[in-house]
Amino acid sequence: MKKLRTWREYLINRLASDQERASGYLQAALEESQIQGEPAVFCWHFKPL
Repeated sequence: MKKLRTWREYLINRLASDQERASGYLQAALEESQIQGEPAVFCWHFKPL
């Protein structure tokens, strides 16, 4: 049976394997925190990592 991965494992592998995807993830997190005017939103995106 295939071992299931956690969301955290999946996300880390996806971002680590594709620099452009990782850059887009960071950019989206930064934009969201700026729109909401709350720096903690940016940090929230790293909680799964």
